Amino acid sequence: MKRIVRVCWIVWVSMGLGARADDAAPKLEPGKAVTIEFPEMPPTMYESIHHERTKPAMTISLPKNYDAAKKFPLLVFLQGGDGSAARQANVARAVTELQDFVCVSMPYFRKSIEKPELKILEEDYRFMWPLHKQMLARLDQLVPNIDPQRRVIGGFSNGGHTTAAMIDIIGDEFTSYFSAYLFVEGGFKLQHFERIKGKPLLVLWGGARDRDWDTIVGEPARAAGVNVTMHKMEGVGHDFPVKEYPVVREWLRAFRDQ
Repeated sequence: MKRIVRVCWIVWVSMGLGARADDAAPKLEPGKAVTIEFPEMPPTMYESIHHERTKPAMTISLPKNYDAAKKFPLLVFLQGGDGSAARQANVARAVTELQDFVCVSMPYFRKSIEKPELKILEEDYRFMWPLHKQMLARLDQLVPNIDPQRRVIGGFSNGGHTTAAMIDIIGDEFTSYFSAYLFVEGGFKLQHFERIKGKPLLVLWGGARDRDWDTIVGEPARAAGVNVTMHKMEGVGHDFPVKEYPVVREWLRAFRDQ
C-alpha cells in the first residue's frame, strides 16, 4: 500500500519548524533547530516498533555562533534503542552547549518493518545507508558551509553499534564522509579498525558493567593506528548521563581545533 502524502503539511517542533525535503529551503537560524521530513522514504525503525504514523525525518540544529560565511564542524548523534523519530537533536545540542557544531539527528531504518525487537542486522545497515546518504545530501544543500574535514558521527548504544557497523559493512563510502567517531556504550563489535586509521575515535563505557572495553576496542584500535581515546564512566551502567557530557565536549573541541 502506498503511503499517503499530503500536499501541505506543516508541523511545529521544539525550537524548530518542520519542513519536507522537497519543499523550498527552510529558514535556518543560529541556535535553532529545524526538522526536515522525507515522506517518500520507508517507515523508520521507531515507527515500526511503536506503530506511529510519523514521517521519516532529520533534525538539523545550528549553533548559536553560526555564521554562514565560516566553516563549521558537524556532529551526527544517533540515539540508542529504537533511534527515536529524529525530531529533535537535544543530546547533541546539550553536549555541544549549542556552540561551534552543526548538530544532526537521523532515525534508523530496517529492511523488514515486521521485526518488533531493537536489534539491527547486516541487511538493515545496507538498506539504511542509502537513506542516510540521501538525508546527508539534503543537509549539505541546506548547510553548505559544513567543514568536510570536521564531520563526526556516533551515538549511544545502538548509535555506537550502527556507526561501527557502517564502518565494517559500508566501508570507504561511509568513512570518506566522516572524519571522527564516537561510541557510547556501543560499537564494541567493530572489526575493521584499519579503515579509520589516523582518525579520532572516542569510546565511553559504563564502569559498572563487567566488560573490559579497553581490551575489546582500545587495544585493536591503537594497534591499527586509530587516534583512540578511552573513557570509563565510573559507576555508570548502560547509560549516557549528563555528567559525562563534558568528556565528549572537550574531545569535540580538541577535534575542532586540530
